[in-house]
Amino acid sequence: RDLACNDAVRDTLSRRGMMTTKMTKKHNLEAESSRLKQLQGSYGQFSCPVRYIKPHQVTALNRGDKVAFEVKLDLDDDCKRRLQNDLIQLVMPPDCRMRGFICDVVAQAFTSSILPRACRALRRNLTDQAQVASVARFGSNLRAVLLQAPLRDHVVMGIDPGFKNGVCVCVC
Repeated sequence: RDLACNDAVRDTLSRRGMMTTKMTKKHNLEAESSRLKQLQGSYGQFSCPVRYIKPHQVTALNRGDKVAFEVKLDLDDDCKRRLQNDLIQLVMPPDCRMRGFICDVVAQAFTSSILPRACRALRRNLTDQAQVASVARFGSNLRAVLLQAPLRDHVVMGIDPGFKNGVCVCVC
């Protein structure tokens, strides 16, 4: 039952969830870096359905989370009500005399435990996907730079910092 419950909430959250940001007032913009100011300008009042969010947006939101703004992943009230009713049907025996108590317990568990856990799992999944996409993008950009034609009539020097085996320098 637990797996079915978690899967239902996670699937609904990934299909119908919204990722929103809200600027925090406790940080002084004058003291922050210009990059953080730019991040706050772009994502300070951001709202996007989870199914449409791009990997670079997830990376930017993670970078600014708890520093420039607060990131929230949530469902609308109608989806929450339908999910709670589905969970009640899943856990309630057919001939139950304590329907009101079980409904209250399910509502409390959904609000305090089930939905936050699903939000954390979905954010972790989105972050993992964004990191994979970031590495792939870096690889394709580096490949393009390394495979370009050499500079004619210019001396090129490459430096490898070599943390393990020492610094290597190549001059061509």
